[in-house]
Amino acid sequence: MKASDIDLTVRRVLAGDTDCYAQIVREYQKDVTKVVAAMLFDRPQSEDLVQQVFITAYERLDQFKRGRDLGPWLKEIARNTVRMHVRQKKSRERHVQLYREWLSASYEDDEAWQRQEDRLAAMHECLAGLPERSRRLVELRYGQAMSMAGIGELLDRSVDAVTKALSRIREGLRNCIMERTRAS
Repeated sequence: MKASDIDLTVRRVLAGDTDCYAQIVREYQKDVTKVVAAMLFDRPQSEDLVQQVFITAYERLDQFKRGRDLGPWLKEIARNTVRMHVRQKKSRERHVQLYREWLSASYEDDEAWQRQEDRLAAMHECLAGLPERSRRLVELRYGQAMSMAGIGELLDRSVDAVTKALSRIREGLRNCIMERTRAS
């Protein structure tokens, strides 16, 4: 695509003709896929991240400086998306490993393991009882390891609002888990 064609397509997309965005995806999908695949070495995950790159690019298309080549801009979004994914994955893996180590050190007898199992079962029940919006906040923060700022941006809420909501949710979960484990 020539720069003038890209500019015209971008203007049309920004004006509301979202079908034109498919032209951009078709034109640059191979290049973006190469960048993601070269950094990740995981085909299914690469495919998911390529989709995420194009979603992010669409959401930020108004930030693209017209007259420039769209390819490098999309590739930079791709590199940043993979970097963020890898950081989040490492963070989750580190937390799981620390948790496993803590469990091993803390619960060496069967009775302690049963108490932990009871708490985990109660936590899952309490999570399932949350309203969808609250469950989504928990998943974004703890399942996907998103930052408070990232969640706020995604949900169009302030960081303070996200922090307060998660604090209330955690307190409610703590009370629910305590209530359920006392009953058993």
